[in-house]
Amino acid sequence: MRLFKVSLVAGLLGLALAAGGPAAAHKALGPNQGFVPPERAVASALPEVEGGCRPVEEMRTRVGDARGTAAAKRFEREGLACAKAGDLTAAIAHFTAALEHSAWRPRTLARRGEAQARLGQHEFAVLDFDRAIRLEPGQPRFHHLRAISLAAIGRAEASVDDLEQALRLSDPAVVSRLQQHLRRKGFGTAIDGAYDARTRRALVACISQNCIRL
Repeated sequence: MRLFKVSLVAGLLGLALAAGGPAAAHKALGPNQGFVPPERAVASALPEVEGGCRPVEEMRTRVGDARGTAAAKRFEREGLACAKAGDLTAAIAHFTAALEHSAWRPRTLARRGEAQARLGQHEFAVLDFDRAIRLEPGQPRFHHLRAISLAAIGRAEASVDDLEQALRLSDPAVVSRLQQHLRRKGFGTAIDGAYDARTRRALVACISQNCIRL
């Protein structure tokens, strides 16, 4: 069963790529849209911003006496600039500073989690995704990203649950593309944009016959 669950994770991640298509790999998703392909997860949720990557201590001086949301937004923007520059360690430091000023920002938590995951720090990433999901449970991207980190640390069953929840929360167009993929592979399912029991059976049957290759 465990091996099957692991293969189900791999298959679902593969379908995320197949269903999303090339355009989805570069698209920053909104609250009710679908999957971020795994290798593009951080780039997609960390939109590019202009400017260099300042050290966090320099930003503390620039922010000065500002507090709350205003300060958090400045640190977060700098974190995005650092992510664009490829300095994910600095990005994490800025996101952490943002959360010191405003702890209940689910997207900041998710962005820090994604940066941690990109650095292989999946245990820490899962903790941030947990908090982000508690604050914004209807965001499919958060479930998808947590699923990737859960799979990386060997929690396959929890990863499957998150991926399926991401599908249920995704835009129907994303699920429709998944259903079309399944039908092309010979697994009967309606193409109605609803991730229901019939679609799940078709998905499991598809994966069990190795119809998806990463």
